[in-house]
Amino acid sequence: MRAALVAALVAAQLACAGAGHLARCSASLHSDARELIGEGEAPLAADDAANLARRRAVAALAEQLEVEIATSLRSTERESTRDGRTHSEHAIEEQLDTRASAAIEGAAVRESCAEGANERVRVAVDRGRFVRDNLPKLEALAGELRALEQAAEKAESAGERLAALSDWLEAEPRAAEAARLSRTLQLIGGRAPAVELPSASSLARRVQDALSRLVVRLDVEDPETPSLLSAAGATCLASAGLPVAARADAPDLVVSLRAAIEPSLRVAEGLYVARGTLSAAARRPKENASIAGSDAHVKGGGADASAAQHDALRKLARESAPAALDQLLAQLFAQLSGQPHSRWAHPCSGARP
Repeated sequence: MRAALVAALVAAQLACAGAGHLARCSASLHSDARELIGEGEAPLAADDAANLARRRAVAALAEQLEVEIATSLRSTERESTRDGRTHSEHAIEEQLDTRASAAIEGAAVRESCAEGANERVRVAVDRGRFVRDNLPKLEALAGELRALEQAAEKAESAGERLAALSDWLEAEPRAAEAARLSRTLQLIGGRAPAVELPSASSLARRVQDALSRLVVRLDVEDPETPSLLSAAGATCLASAGLPVAARADAPDLVVSLRAAIEPSLRVAEGLYVARGTLSAAARRPKENASIAGSDAHVKGGGADASAAQHDALRKLARESAPAALDQLLAQLFAQLSGQPHSRWAHPCSGARP
């Protein structure tokens, strides 16, 4: 488990101190109530001993916090001479990701020294400083979440269901970020911050509730009856948590699918080809404002002109419609939440009428 927690170390571009600058190591340092210490070693004969030792020190520090390292380590190093001796000073910014990707900044190299044939590096995080620097960030996130919650509840009371859904969706990633930071503060500071945060499960329920209350109308222009596109569109939207209302006189969202089939072309004896285009769009009906859109193109073939057109329409309904609606819904939820939302990246994949 420990090995899995240290998932990746991204190579740092750090200046190396030469072996001649290294003093012998002092007594071992250990994590205590004031600092969190990580130590790493690398053979002095290695080409990049300093960088390797530093990365191992950070990995050791990360293990103590049960974190994954998933980002680069930057350092500026300056040499200065004091009292006839050469010292190295490092200003290191690093980001250590917890299992939920919480960021830790402000680690510093305490010592680079020689231990036998190895270079040893000691990296430290000042617990108190980390808490002082990051607690205001957590409090700010909590304030943003309260504001989004109030806005969503106000929108729900006013019957603005799409606006409410947008606020709940925007709150989800911020709540996850706050939870990660809160956990990291607890790990480093030794106690849970006294900041009230909504739980991820409660926000997920609010999103699902907002989705279930949304009134969605599906408009289809399809040259065939019964409509193949209607079945494909309704199946896809339901798989994304957006069931189509049987009657939707005042919908919150209108999704439209329009199929256009060109006249068939005879390409050989007994073979006709027809081109088809599917346009998918989503709009807010109150403002008549388009939110998202996508298109798909196919070719159909058959023994006569009618068969070729029917084949093109079948391909639009069964192959193109799910892909076009996947793209449409990804755009829609990205617009509503303010960022790409993986939950709806491919909602229609495998959804077939």
